[in-house]
Amino acid sequence: MLNMRTIQAKLALGFILGPVILAIVGAIAYVSTIALTDSLAQRQHSYQVLLQTELVSKLLVDAENGQRGFLLVGSEEYLQPYTASTAAVADAIARLAELTSDNPRQQGRIERLRPLVNDRFKTLAENIQIRRDQGLDASAAKVSTGAGKELMDQIRALLADFNAEENQLLEQRSAE
Repeated sequence: MLNMRTIQAKLALGFILGPVILAIVGAIAYVSTIALTDSLAQRQHSYQVLLQTELVSKLLVDAENGQRGFLLVGSEEYLQPYTASTAAVADAIARLAELTSDNPRQQGRIERLRPLVNDRFKTLAENIQIRRDQGLDASAAKVSTGAGKELMDQIRALLADFNAEENQLLEQRSAE
């Protein structure tokens, strides 16, 4: 009789422990899945920031290319990339600011980037206007001052810092 109770107790314990262990494993799997999903979302966010930074850089290069073509040839059709970039760069920077709104260091870089980009576009516009009004030699003389290159070098350095921080965050997020 004592043996029967022991066997019943063991069976009851087995029936109780099985679902408890299953619930524990399920909870651990759930927490791990949530952590993985969060980690993936953070990495995806970093990739979006890197892509947006690349877009800002591309728009600036396109603007320079359009200006350069116009300065050399004098034909308005060469200004298409410049015109398109002028219209799009503010939105691209605003999107970059939105994506990095949770990062004060990146926001500081955005605040330094905006006036540099505005100055660069002013320089491009001045060069275009000089080419229209005074011709190729005058615009070449203006470009040869190096003011535009200096601005672009500052912008590139700032975007490189932007990318370096985002890549560092990406490494941290990938390690988690």
